Order: sequence, then C-alpha cells, then structure tokens
Amino acid sequence: MILPRTVCYLKITFRRVANGDKMDIYDFGVILLEMVTGRPITSIHEVEIMREQLQSALTSESPARRRLLVDPSVGRACSDESARTVMEICLRCLAKEAAQRPSVEDVLWNLQFAAQVQDDWRAGDSRSQSSEESPLSPSQIPRAAA
Repeated sequence: MILPRTVCYLKITFRRVANGDKMDIYDFGVILLEMVTGRPITSIHEVEIMREQLQSALTSESPARRRLLVDPSVGRACSDESARTVMEICLRCLAKEAAQRPSVEDVLWNLQFAAQVQDDWRAGDSRSQSSEESPLSPSQIPRAAA
C-alpha cells in the first residue's frame, strides 16, 4: 500500500521539478484568477470551470460580458483594456500544457503593461472629472521617453 503512494508522490515531484517555473506560473494563474473574480478557488475542478468561463468571456467582444466575471470592486476600479490584459495573462498561465504557459518575464511584462494602461486611464479620468481616487494604488512603472 505504501509503494503506490510513494510512486505517485515521486511522479508528481518529478513533474514539478521537470517543469520548474511553469508549475509556479500555473499556481500564479490560480491566484490571479481568484483576484480577478474575487472568489476563492478550492479545487482543480473549479479552476477548470472558471478557466472555461474566462475563455468564453475573452472571446466575446462585449465588455459587459467580461465584467460579469470580474469582481465588482475590480470592475469599477479598472479600465476594460487593463482588465482584459490581466484576464488574458491569467488564461495563459492556466494553460493545461506547461510548455504553453508564459515565462515569468512574459507575465511580468504583461502585468506592467496592464498597470501602465490603468495609470493612463486613471490619469485621463482624473482630468475629465474630479472624482476620488480608486482604491487601487497606482503602479510605479517608469515611462519611456517618446
């Protein structure tokens, strides 16, 4: 009885070591999914269901359909383009095949891009109306000179 458990454990451990960062990227995708949706994920089955919902929402041209999946507080505080970028990177992180997942550098670049888009949207919003700051703090991404 101990042998199958040991073999199973070794297979899982080997897969995790062999795929290194790609397993961490999947785990990060789960965390990102929880942040976007505002719902805790308690099983792999839930991840699959929510991943399919995310895929469906992203293929829709309707921002309103995407907003249905997003946590309301995130939806109110984020531009559609920024939220869409985060949803896309989340979906890529949750790819079934490890080789299809993005690198850590690619994830960081996309999240920085989403933050920059968000900062530009927020700056435009503050120019057009004097409303209070959103609950999300602005990122500290240095902007390249044009």
